[in-house]
Amino acid sequence: VEKAAITRNRMMQATAWAMQTAQQEVTKLQRKTYKIGKLKESDFKKQQLYALSLQFNQNNSWLNQLAADLALYPNHEKIVRELLDNILTDNSQPVKSTINHMQEKINAILDKSLSNPDADQKEHARVFEEVANTIKDDINIIQDVIKALFEPLNTDKNASITSEVVHHVYFAPLKQNI
Repeated sequence: VEKAAITRNRMMQATAWAMQTAQQEVTKLQRKTYKIGKLKESDFKKQQLYALSLQFNQNNSWLNQLAADLALYPNHEKIVRELLDNILTDNSQPVKSTINHMQEKINAILDKSLSNPDADQKEHARVFEEVANTIKDDINIIQDVIKALFEPLNTDKNASITSEVVHHVYFAPLKQNI
């Protein structure tokens, strides 16, 4: 009973911390709204994924250890790649499950397009543009959330590595279907 109470208390603390941090992101979104005048759907997706990832990361000692190592050695490429590998290959991680969902969405669009042999050039161009825009938005969401979760990834070198790894993970299953 005591262990259950301790676990419940830790979960409540982690949830409160994640919600507080997500609220900071909401404040950023509100500033963006005042500045630009509108929000895109991707802004809400980023906030939701960010909050889920914070909560997930709070309860994972291995991920916290990697984040601490990255904070101590922000220019250490091996640590950066190991952290990204753990985030982007673990299907229980919210970022990876979001990538899986995004890939399914792209596959559905491609399958629909390929199953229609009677489509004209304009239709294929429209589908291609839709796929390209969707992929661009998806990758931007993932990269922005990862960089927000782990501040040292915002350096030029680490941003480049992050981009490379995200593209590799995102496109690996799609290449098989094309």
